Amino acid sequence: SRPEAYLGQGRAHLELGDPRSAIAAFRRALMVNSRYTVAEFWLGEAYRKVGQSSQAVEAYGRYLEAAPEGAEAPRAREALNALK
Repeated sequence: SRPEAYLGQGRAHLELGDPRSAIAAFRRALMVNSRYTVAEFWLGEAYRKVGQSSQAVEAYGRYLEAAPEGAEAPRAREALNALK
């Protein structure tokens, strides 16, 4: 199984208003490939949507640690600032 497939599934769940299923999909993506850092960003987004702020902060932090110049880095920093 490929982490991209789980990422796509998770993003679809988010889009459809089902962040809990999105969390499960993003976590599966990271189980398949723990270095698939973009899944950490989306995991943060999903945790934020269900109000699990501390988990969101951790996920965004892991993303930024692994990919400080990543495509989603500005959004991750913005989300972190909003959560603190």
